[in-house]
Amino acid sequence: MCKITVITSVYNCSPFLEGYFRAVEKITNKHEIEILLMHNAPQQAEVVIISEYVERFPFIKHIIIPELEGLYTSWNKGIQLARGKYIAIWNTDDIRMPCSLSDQAIALDEDLDAAMSYGDFIIVGKYGDREGRPVMEPRFKDNSKAFLREHHIGCFPMWRKEIHKSVGYFDEQFRLVADLDFQIRVSLKYPLVKVNTMLGYYLENTPSNLSSNRKLQRMERTALNTRYSNFDLLHLPYLFGSLKKVKISKYKWYDAYHDIRSWSNGDARRVWSKLPLIFISISNLPLDTLRFIKYSLPKTYQNKIGRNLFSRF
Repeated sequence: MCKITVITSVYNCSPFLEGYFRAVEKITNKHEIEILLMHNAPQQAEVVIISEYVERFPFIKHIIIPELEGLYTSWNKGIQLARGKYIAIWNTDDIRMPCSLSDQAIALDEDLDAAMSYGDFIIVGKYGDREGRPVMEPRFKDNSKAFLREHHIGCFPMWRKEIHKSVGYFDEQFRLVADLDFQIRVSLKYPLVKVNTMLGYYLENTPSNLSSNRKLQRMERTALNTRYSNFDLLHLPYLFGSLKKVKISKYKWYDAYHDIRSWSNGDARRVWSKLPLIFISISNLPLDTLRFIKYSLPKTYQNKIGRNLFSRF
């Protein structure tokens, strides 16, 4: 019986695959999961490794995507293929605890109102490390408004597949923050439940990690915070570019745009009532402008010049 579908996007990740499959082997509830490997622009070295483990683990499905596509596009395709009642994310450069999938599924089994389960994790600087910086996420029932402003579901979310009928899919306009956008849409309609165990290890700042692109992250965060009226969290130097790139009132899925207004944070009257918060963003404009200049520099100049000139920013 397939109860949980695990979606793993695979791209340029040969150094992590052996460790990923070793962690898969330790999962305690393998009998009730399927893993969809959404393999973008496959390299021969990756195919060789994956083929070996697909033979050993029949619950793994290797899905070839010939050309590189966006992460959230791959996730959305995985959701369409998922047979599980619950859907979970597992990136190849992160390591899940053996009981993490079971613990999250049990949390959703026991809390029938909750749409998503999440938990704490540990940030590490080197793949395979077991010591790092713990991230202790707040409990939704005590801090529900915080989930409309900051990312708290972490890198190991699990949710009910059926909620896509009411909250939609991941917004393919984004390259970095569609998981935060999805968290906000879910938390506006449903409770979330936190598990009491540590879920795994998150590898920070890998060379291919898009989250290290500060300019892109600030631009997308600005678009997202505009969408949900978090006007005090805007990075104003990026505002014009973000509004040009992203349709604020719609999300993109399957080459089409879908209305998102019903999920925005309040009606027009409430949006106008929150508009004065923009003065907080205006007060941050001088510092944000310096950061804008820094992150607009080529990487070479950021390293050679920006390290000294903008070290405080």
